[in-house]
Amino acid sequence: MNLYFNDFNRLKIFRVISGFHFQLIGSTKSWEFIQNDQNNLIDMATLSLRAGPFYEFINDKIRLTKGYSIKVGLTYSTRRILGDLSFSRNNNLKELFLNTTDNSFSGLEFITRFKVRNVVAEFSIPILKGGNDISGLTGSQVITSIKFTGGFPIELKSRSFNDEKFQLTQLGL
Repeated sequence: MNLYFNDFNRLKIFRVISGFHFQLIGSTKSWEFIQNDQNNLIDMATLSLRAGPFYEFINDKIRLTKGYSIKVGLTYSTRRILGDLSFSRNNNLKELFLNTTDNSFSGLEFITRFKVRNVVAEFSIPILKGGNDISGLTGSQVITSIKFTGGFPIELKSRSFNDEKFQLTQLGL
């Protein structure tokens, strides 16, 4: 979800923050491992959350009518392990696979996003911290993705009691 602080009458270069970005991603997985010559499954889930301000380079009118967008942002990012793997009774398995018993990893994430209509290319650099280093998760790495998006804009306008829609007689009061 992106919340834009639109102002069509002001040049964007004079604003530092164009809006606020919020993203929540969840997934489930089953890990199979062999222990005492027996195949075992453990269910887990992961949850990723990032939220923070961004700057939009494209004029609001062009962004809304043509579907082009270029934005950069700095977000707080957290990744969390849930499900059976997160229970303390499975700490030895987590230690074996991940070299840690931590369930949560968080830090800052730099994001650059390019959008042309419904196609989004994103480059992000999360800098996550945890108890121990986990290859491919903690520290920093570049993550690239291409997404196909849908959605629709929701316009939030402030209304006053002087607006026609808020006349007390029309509300039945």
